[in-house]
Amino acid sequence: MQYKLILMDADDTLLDFEAAEEKALSMLFDRYSLPSEAKIDYRRINSACWAAFERGEMTQTELRKKRFVDFCSCRLPDEDPSCAAAFYEHALSLQSITLDGALYAVKEISEKLPIAIVTNGIATIQRPRITSSPIYPHISSLLISEETGFQKPDPGMLLMALEKYAVSPCEALMIGDSLSSDMQAAKQAGIDFLWYNPKGKARTSDAVIRYETKNIMDFVRISLS
Repeated sequence: MQYKLILMDADDTLLDFEAAEEKALSMLFDRYSLPSEAKIDYRRINSACWAAFERGEMTQTELRKKRFVDFCSCRLPDEDPSCAAAFYEHALSLQSITLDGALYAVKEISEKLPIAIVTNGIATIQRPRITSSPIYPHISSLLISEETGFQKPDPGMLLMALEKYAVSPCEALMIGDSLSSDMQAAKQAGIDFLWYNPKGKARTSDAVIRYETKNIMDFVRISLS
C-alpha cells in the first residue's frame, strides 16, 4: 500500500455544501420573508468574500461580517447584519448532508488507513456539521482553519496532520474538489493530490494533479492502491 495517511476536504468532497447552504438560506429567507431569487445576491456576495479570504485580503472575522453587511445593504436595509449572520450561521451548523457514496468511501478507507479532514471554515459551523454527520466516527482527526490558524491554500493544516501521524509527504494523499485551495495546499506540502471533479471542470495551467475522478467510489481504490 503506497499511502499511510489520507487527507480529505469536507465541503463538496464529503459533505454536500450546496444542499446545506440551500436549507440554511431557506430558513433565513423564511425568517425575513425574502424572495427566493435573493439567494443569487447572497451567493454572489459570499463567493466574493471567500475568494478575498483565500487571497489573504480579509480575515475570517471580516468575512463573516462583510458578507452580511453587504447582503443586508442589498436586501435587508432595515435589519441588523449581525443578527442575520448569527441566524444563518446557526442554521448552517445544523446541516450534515453527505454526498452520495461518501460514507461508504470513508468507512472502507478508515478500516486500513487514518483519515484526517482538513477544512477551511468557521469552527462553530464546521465542527457541529462534521461531528454530527455519519462519517465522523470513521475520521481520525478533524482540522479546521479557524482553530489551527492555517487556511488552505496555506499547507499548514496538511503539515500538522503529517507531523501528528509521523508520515512523510510522499506517504500521504490529499483528496479535494478545489484547485485553488486543496490542490495548492497539497502542491506546497509535496503531497499527491486526487482531484474530485464531478462536473468535469478544466484544469488550471499550474495544476499539479496525480489523480482525477468524477466518482467518489474511486477514493477507495486510489487511497488503498
